[in-house]
Amino acid sequence: YTPEAGWGTASRLDASDLGDAFAPRVAVSASGHVIAVWLRHDGSRYDVWSSSHAPGAGWGRAERVDPAGHGIGPPFEVDVAVDPEGNALAAWRVTDGQIHGTRHLWSARFE
Repeated sequence: YTPEAGWGTASRLDASDLGDAFAPRVAVSASGHVIAVWLRHDGSRYDVWSSSHAPGAGWGRAERVDPAGHGIGPPFEVDVAVDPEGNALAAWRVTDGQIHGTRHLWSARFE
């Protein structure tokens, strides 16, 4: 959205049919770089995914943030922050899979 032009054309960020995408979070830098993160369930596991948008280039390809799939339980409470240069940090929690089990905090950096 820009005040001069209004809303642009909608773009699909997840760009695949690997499962349900939910809990999106978006961060924007002062220079216009955008990072979106979300959770996805593919029917058997949950993962953290992201896509980035550079001014003038559009949205990049969606990719899994944590391909190692840390934790036994699903990730939840994903969030993202971005600095003025477009570097980002995503953070989320996972459990050890036990009821009332230990929760662990994970993060990944996007440069």
